Amino acid sequence: MNRFLSCSSSFAVVRSGFLVLLAAASLSAQSSRGTVNGLVNDSTSASVGGAKVELKALATGVVRSTESNELGYYRFDAVDLGAYQVVVTAQGFRQLITQSFDVVANQVRTVDVKLEIGEIKSVVQVVAESVQLQVEAPLRGGNIQGTQITQLPVALRNPVAFALTLPGVTSNRAAFGVATFSINGARGFHKRGPRPFQ
Repeated sequence: MNRFLSCSSSFAVVRSGFLVLLAAASLSAQSSRGTVNGLVNDSTSASVGGAKVELKALATGVVRSTESNELGYYRFDAVDLGAYQVVVTAQGFRQLITQSFDVVANQVRTVDVKLEIGEIKSVVQVVAESVQLQVEAPLRGGNIQGTQITQLPVALRNPVAFALTLPGVTSNRAAFGVATFSINGARGFHKRGPRPFQ
């Protein structure tokens, strides 16, 4: 009898440990930050390696920098949300400053640039940019801005109602006053945390 209880408790400990590791792995896949990447090419679409690439936060003025690799690729991970510009400088090319763009939670923003031959002192300012598609991963997400909170016609400023404006979020209302919603088909969430459907 004692041996049976010992095996049962050992199994329970192992199972609990596995569940904790599984939960930690799924949480690490979620992020409240974004990623910015892209290619640096010249006007003939040849890669420009060794270009200095700066990512400038417009709200704070904070600048992060890196260099493009031999294929012209650059990447900034764990980028705080907000508006940014990319500034690219390379020997023999004119400096390029992109139009501002937004970094959104848990998404990759691709900003490819084409440099023009000229002196570094000359600056090319990109004034129009095509809409970037999310091609890196099938993720959906979004941010709720302060202007949306004050301008959207939402009764009583219910935070669940604002969540319903984001892509992939649907309502699971089982009864009047029950504020549950589902994100990308996952279990329903209640204002006090995750709860199973009833």
